[in-house]
Amino acid sequence: MTTLFKAILGLSTFEKGTISILGGKDENENRINRQNIGFFVGSCFYDYLNGRENLHYFRRLKGIEDKNEVDRVLELVGLNNDAAKVPAKNIH
Repeated sequence: MTTLFKAILGLSTFEKGTISILGGKDENENRINRQNIGFFVGSCFYDYLNGRENLHYFRRLKGIEDKNEVDRVLELVGLNNDAAKVPAKNIH
């Protein structure tokens, strides 16, 4: 399944078929639309940061200015405030 996600994210190429990201009609539109999606391939959280801190880091990296977006994502994935404070290295 990782290969599929890499192709969707533009991290690998494919020989057959097409991919449409958020209705994109060609690769140029897909490239633009990829700015509105995110996916972690593998484990890429910083283990010395907690969930909330990791999300803030990646929020800034993606250029998302709204700090409330972190709370929205935590709620979306079902992490309450206490769980979001656990360092990533302690999550199994």
